Amino acid sequence: MARTRKRKQRGGTRKNIIDAYYNERKDYHYYKKVQSILNSVQFNSIIDVGSRKSPIMQNLDSNIYKVMLDLIPIPPQPGMNMITADFYEWEPDRKYDVALCLQVLEHLDKPKEFAQKLFQVAPIVIISVPYKWAKGACKYHVQDPINEEKILSWTGRQPDEKHIVTDRKKRRIICLYR
Repeated sequence: MARTRKRKQRGGTRKNIIDAYYNERKDYHYYKKVQSILNSVQFNSIIDVGSRKSPIMQNLDSNIYKVMLDLIPIPPQPGMNMITADFYEWEPDRKYDVALCLQVLEHLDKPKEFAQKLFQVAPIVIISVPYKWAKGACKYHVQDPINEEKILSWTGRQPDEKHIVTDRKKRRIICLYR
């Protein structure tokens, strides 16, 4: 019953719920840091895996080939190519310059397999995850707490850059791999 009320309060439709979620977060430091990292990298194509709706993708130049991939259908967005697929099973039809995976790995039972596939999809990978959140801090996270050692166990390599940012007293780590 509470779930129904919450949906109605937020507008009721899946699109409105997703819009509200991202509108609340659009000014988060981790988005700004990822945008800053992207501004330092040359690329013509990018895929955001597990994106739902990405303010970062919306801010990219219109000449960049942009793909958003998620397990659940994503509402259409101008200038984006949408793919609904299970990333574990998905076979790319091309190599991308950059793969983004923001706030996804903490939700997965097999984050190592997922992370390893990101490196097959693109030579430049940007991953962000909650950083040292207490176990149970978010009921949807199955991997908390996450630290550098856990990320290394998933990726098999040290990041070329890592940044820790804080939003609403919660830290996230952003790792860039080249």
